[in-house]
Amino acid sequence: MFWLICRTITSLYIGGVTAEITEDDIRDAFYTYGEISSVRKVASRFCAFVSFTERSAAEKAAEALHGKLIIKGVRLRLMWGRPQQKQGQQQPEHDPMQPVASNKAAAGAAGDGAAAGGANYFGLA
Repeated sequence: MFWLICRTITSLYIGGVTAEITEDDIRDAFYTYGEISSVRKVASRFCAFVSFTERSAAEKAAEALHGKLIIKGVRLRLMWGRPQQKQGQQQPEHDPMQPVASNKAAAGAAGDGAAAGGANYFGLA
């Protein structure tokens, strides 16, 4: 079930965002991969979220920028974002502002090497 939910995520989490990096800077780094529905910087958490209108655009950005995203000289972390919670749902027991690893990346941590620098960190294959 988690894998099905994960395949619907169109948002990417960007960690390590400094005060000098603006939402426009982030948009400029991602717009070539597809139509962006929103960019949201959370300064208090030193992170940002980029949401694409289509999953395929998010996948392209994730593949191209993982381990290579540098904005204003700052190397940033890139992970899949969590799905937005629908109104009326219970509050999660975890912090919704924290990123989620894909199932394959979590499996890689258990021993197949995918999470440890493999080319399939985002579990797209």
